[in-house]
Amino acid sequence: MKKKPVKTPAFDLMPSNYMPSNYKPFHFNPRMAIIDPIPSGKRIIDSAAARIFYGNGLTSYRSGKKEKAIEDFTMAISNDYTHAGAWLGRADAKHYLGRYNEAIEDFTESIKLDPSEAMSYDRRGVTFIELKKYQEAKKDLEKAIELYPKCTESEQSYALPHFSLGVMYIQLGEPKKAIDEYTKAIGFDSDYYGAYFERGITHASLKKYKEAIDDFDKAIKLCYDYFLVYVHRGDALKAMGMHTEAIRDYKTAVEGYIEDIKKYPNNCIRECKGMSLALIGLGKEAEAKQFSDKAKRLEEDIEFKKLTNKNLL
Repeated sequence: MKKKPVKTPAFDLMPSNYMPSNYKPFHFNPRMAIIDPIPSGKRIIDSAAARIFYGNGLTSYRSGKKEKAIEDFTMAISNDYTHAGAWLGRADAKHYLGRYNEAIEDFTESIKLDPSEAMSYDRRGVTFIELKKYQEAKKDLEKAIELYPKCTESEQSYALPHFSLGVMYIQLGEPKKAIDEYTKAIGFDSDYYGAYFERGITHASLKKYKEAIDDFDKAIKLCYDYFLVYVHRGDALKAMGMHTEAIRDYKTAVEGYIEDIKKYPNNCIRECKGMSLALIGLGKEAEAKQFSDKAKRLEEDIEFKKLTNKNLL
């Protein structure tokens, strides 16, 4: 009798980029080698052991230990290769570490084992965006939109793929479509502060500053204390001639920068660019250049690591 694949609830995993309650952008990290201990040929299934390793993997993932999570999920898979949740967990941890091609392989295996799980399509779609494979991303995210109502009654889940489509359309240079998707995400989750933030940035790019400020206000009221909100609201206020209010926001951003770096040390590039914008708004050109130069160096370092890892494959 064929063993039924193990399902995992859609919100068992909590990806740090696109979850409404924990919005932060992903960033590249150096590739880490790990040997998959799954033996070839016939595999012995030990479901009890797999559940233990899977639980350990979730704990490691949620505590920020992504490398340990990969090890735990790999052990779960080696004990029960039909555990779709373990494949999904390992894929998401690999995504977090910038190992996108490997993540795609694991997401695909999870989908083969359980094609009804929306989260697998959702997360694979997000990974395709990172790889700039937009056609594949759109297909996966639309499939996730179709499946989420069948997987969970939580409408917050339905917001996730719409947000991701918004991110994709921004990268494709289609801001109006992005706004439509962010609006749909907010329609499913009115507290999705990340969606308000990104929609605000997009409104500002279209010179719709009042709409942008409304979105930034909403994000801040929802306790979204990410200092870049104040940078972008400051820019929108400045564009509308509200210089006193803009300077107040730039000062708040500068004060918040140190706290954000302490909480999210890996987000240096976006933060450095934001800090540069805030200092420019305050007329501190020399200090602003230091941060913009640092962001450029970090970007060059990331591109070098990507090239190095590619050559090692």
